[in-house]
Amino acid sequence: MITVLTVAFNKYLSVKYEDFTQKYIDALGLFQLIDNPNPDDVARLEKFEKEISDDCLISLYKLDRHINKSKGEFSTVTNKIRFCYRVGGQLKENELTEDDIQTLLCKAIREVHQIVLRNMKGYQLEQKIDSGSDDLDPLLKEILK
Repeated sequence: MITVLTVAFNKYLSVKYEDFTQKYIDALGLFQLIDNPNPDDVARLEKFEKEISDDCLISLYKLDRHINKSKGEFSTVTNKIRFCYRVGGQLKENELTEDDIQTLLCKAIREVHQIVLRNMKGYQLEQKIDSGSDDLDPLLKEILK
C-alpha cells in the first residue's frame, strides 16, 4: 500500500498550486489512502467544499471558476463578482474582486498543503530517482552518476 500512497503523494506534489481545484481534489484523494488521518484535519478539508473561510461562505470550487486564469497578466480593470448563497434559509450576497478571490484561494490551498504534509510526515516514503530521466536538473543528474 505504501507504493500507492507514494504515487498518489507524488501526483499531489506535481500539481501546481495555481490549479486550486485539482490540488484540492488530489489532497482529498490522498486522505483516502492515509491510515488514521487526524479527524479535525479531514473535517477542515471537507469544509472547503462548502465554504472557503468563516468570513466567505462560498465553495473553493465556485471561487476557482471566477479568477483570471492568465495568472498574473496585468489588467487595469478589477472585476467584481457577486455570489449569492443561503444561510439558514436566508439569501445572502457577497461581492468579491478577482484579487480577493485569489487571496482567499491561496490561503486555502496553503492550509490544504499544510494539512497534507502534517498527516504525511509519519510515513517513510522513499522512491528511487532515475538518473537517466530528462526531467532532472543537470546538476542532480551529475550527482546521481
